[in-house]
Amino acid sequence: MSVPAISVVFPTVRDQCAFDWFADALGRELRDADDVEVIVVDALHDAARGAHFRACAAGRIPVVHVAPKPTPYQGPHRRTSRDCFAAASARNTGIVHARAPYVVFADDCALPMPGWWRAVRRAAMNGEVVAGAYQKRWDMRVVDGALVSGRLEASGVDSRWSHGDDARPVPIEGGRLYGASFSTTSFSMGSRAVYPARWGRTEKNARSADERAD
Repeated sequence: MSVPAISVVFPTVRDQCAFDWFADALGRELRDADDVEVIVVDALHDAARGAHFRACAAGRIPVVHVAPKPTPYQGPHRRTSRDCFAAASARNTGIVHARAPYVVFADDCALPMPGWWRAVRRAAMNGEVVAGAYQKRWDMRVVDGALVSGRLEASGVDSRWSHGDDARPVPIEGGRLYGASFSTTSFSMGSRAVYPARWGRTEKNARSADERAD
């Protein structure tokens, strides 16, 4: 089995996450030469959900479906009364399973905008650590991975939005490097400089009222 060039880690805890949107949007931008895998780290892991994620990918993207590693907050060894989603642990689980030298993290309610994958591909080629900004929208209508309509939440615009550039990465201080739209080399958290970009203005939409518990 060949080693992919880029691993995309997609952690989720939602009954109905936006993986169908994500897979369609990514599939629209992939080139024939792109070698990518998607690792779905699923807090509700079971065989039926794995089949669902693979069906959404529709053969366009290899999907690896795994459960998050056990923590004190989640899994068979938890010390809490119920499972609590630990986003950092889920992302770390994705890193453990990633086979590529470059890893990208995507939120489970995110719809990548046109140009997102091009920015990821460029960052991977240059070994850059990058992060993307987002806007939050409700009542989104998405057709074949493309945003058709949606209501922008005034308070849901990422504070880094005005600092980004869809055409190129721009430097920022390390304190602005956060969020789910983030990528780096597999073996280094500081492989070069820190660059954020809007990555084609990645849009986020919560299909339920629940927010991520980071």
